[in-house]
Amino acid sequence: MNELEPYELSVGRRVALTAASVVINLLAVAAIFAFFGGVLAVIIGGVALAQEDSDAPEPTVPMCDGEPMTTDTLCITFQNGKAFKQTYPDKMRELQEDEDDGVGTVVAGGASIVGGLAVIMVARYLNPRIDRASKSPAAEVDRPAPTPSSSARPMPVPPPPVEAVSHDYRALLTLVMGSSSTAERLIDYERRMFPGLDRQTLIAKAIDRLLWERQRHS
Repeated sequence: MNELEPYELSVGRRVALTAASVVINLLAVAAIFAFFGGVLAVIIGGVALAQEDSDAPEPTVPMCDGEPMTTDTLCITFQNGKAFKQTYPDKMRELQEDEDDGVGTVVAGGASIVGGLAVIMVARYLNPRIDRASKSPAAEVDRPAPTPSSSARPMPVPPPPVEAVSHDYRALLTLVMGSSSTAERLIDYERRMFPGLDRQTLIAKAIDRLLWERQRHS
């Protein structure tokens, strides 16, 4: 196996997390516009319904020249010198569409509000988790150490404290291929997360987190 392959996988994971974060943020912005558009549609539909309620009651039978139509009536109207013919079903369909305009606008606006809120809540839930996953120290465990050049001497790694050389610490060193600097970095990460815990407990938590991360990405 190429020694650079784990590092390339780690970089690919970071790129995927960044792309997912960008997509979620774009969806959240679209959801905000949908939410406010829905609010506006509900207001417009409500105003239309209020006007319909305040106006004279709409006839339940289609009218032609002020006279109620029957099922066999053909209504002929003239506009701009042209004659237009409408049957009873045509006029009835127009009457029903006029009644449904306000209700349809309110329903569509309500759907936009609910959908926008749902997307916003999902984005608020996922973004912090993607951010934590992109900053997880387990993504850096398998990164190959840089090869020292002849002109630069590598910095010596300080040995761990004597009291830290325990069974758990040796197990952690085994998991990170003997790299004490990586082990100490994982322990420091747990110390930042749980500042009140002792070193032995921090080592155990570092082992648990490392095993969990590797199992999750295996």
